[in-house]
Amino acid sequence: MIQNRVKKRIAAFCFAVSVLLGSAGGVVNAENTTKDVTISTTVSNLPSDYTFTIPAKTTISDFGETELSGGLKVSGTLAVGEHVEISVSSEHSFKLVSSSDATKSIAYKVKGSSDDSAAVPAFSFSASDLGQERKVKVAVEQDEWNRVPAGTYSDVLVFQPKIVKE
Repeated sequence: MIQNRVKKRIAAFCFAVSVLLGSAGGVVNAENTTKDVTISTTVSNLPSDYTFTIPAKTTISDFGETELSGGLKVSGTLAVGEHVEISVSSEHSFKLVSSSDATKSIAYKVKGSSDDSAAVPAFSFSASDLGQERKVKVAVEQDEWNRVPAGTYSDVLVFQPKIVKE
């Protein structure tokens, strides 16, 4: 009885070894023989999904540059080869208009930084810029400030994002 068990175990072991040796795909007996292995992957290019934050209501107290409360920020994900470009427009063509007399206004410029010479910059955010805040400034020349009567002047900035393929 014990000999039968041992014989069965030896036979099972021999069978297992022969199966393993027979299915060993990486073992090649002939010299100068090569084996090719095909590998592949799937890269999914997810669509861009982002939110953007704009500066808060800000009061301009004097001529010169005023940094808007809070900055401009884009968060989320961008598809490969895309970035977000945010343009800036104004309800009154970049003029602070008097609340009591619409013919009175103060011209101003929107700037991304103190070196920005563009009258109306476009703010660009790539994947590496996500989550970073960009400062937005409004610049009023002293002559513009001095030529209008005292009063309340306002305008509304409109920030419009769009996806741009690189």
